[in-house]
Amino acid sequence: MTIWLSAGIIFTLLAIIAILVKWGNVRCVGVTPVRT
Repeated sequence: MTIWLSAGIIFTLLAIIAILVKWGNVRCVGVTPVRT
């Protein structure tokens, strides 16, 4: 069950980053994507 939980969290983060990148106003600062 832990594997599914981790996979869900990772998938959610990737989805959020993908949406932000699609908006085109994301700049990576270190490992943290931030809106500019």
